[in-house]
Amino acid sequence: QWMLPLLCMDALCLTAYLHYCGDVESPMRLSYVLPVIAASLLVSIRAGLLIAGWATALYSALLVVTWTDALPLRIPHHHLAVFGTTFHDTIDPFLSETGGSYLAVQTLRLGAILFGFAAAVGILGARIRTGERDLKVQHHRQELMLNLLRDGIVLLSREGTILLSNSAARAFLPLGEAKCLSDLRPDLEVQERFARFEGPWEEFEAQGGERILHHRLVRDWRDGSAVWVFRDITE
Repeated sequence: QWMLPLLCMDALCLTAYLHYCGDVESPMRLSYVLPVIAASLLVSIRAGLLIAGWATALYSALLVVTWTDALPLRIPHHHLAVFGTTFHDTIDPFLSETGGSYLAVQTLRLGAILFGFAAAVGILGARIRTGERDLKVQHHRQELMLNLLRDGIVLLSREGTILLSNSAARAFLPLGEAKCLSDLRPDLEVQERFARFEGPWEEFEAQGGERILHHRLVRDWRDGSAVWVFRDITE
């Protein structure tokens, strides 16, 4: 909710900055693309088009008030003449017949650039947000399926750090406090097995307290991570 007003304010501040640092002769007018890209990428393509329209309107208003010297605080028309007097004399409507056409073309070109960036970046941002949403849905479904299993399932890094676990594993083991296998009870024998485990898989049984567990370790050869699956077979 606060992003759009903030980006609109950024465009307004940029317009005031342009007025006092070269106006239409300043190459900084292309900085309008920054809030347009931010709106399209972080909010939506519609927000990007809205900021593009707002920036184009501000630039047009800047040209009008500069042309008419309507602002109470100002320096000479077209201000700094940053590209030299030859170029300045060519684009100034008061000094050249082509000046008005130049200003109109610059406004149209800037608007086309801004709307083009808004559409292109907006489409890219929409695809990124759709991909993130799909990944979250897929992750939620996988967690749901894992939590329905009665076997304990734990995802381990190459070093034995606990990365992920299902509800059955958390119910049997104090995984809420454990960060790695070395934090678990030694009678599970998983630490010793994992330390010398090379893969691709290994099965063994161990008695932890009054319970007998069947363990299986499976190694992922791509990144060295492993899956530890255990089942209570005491009965």
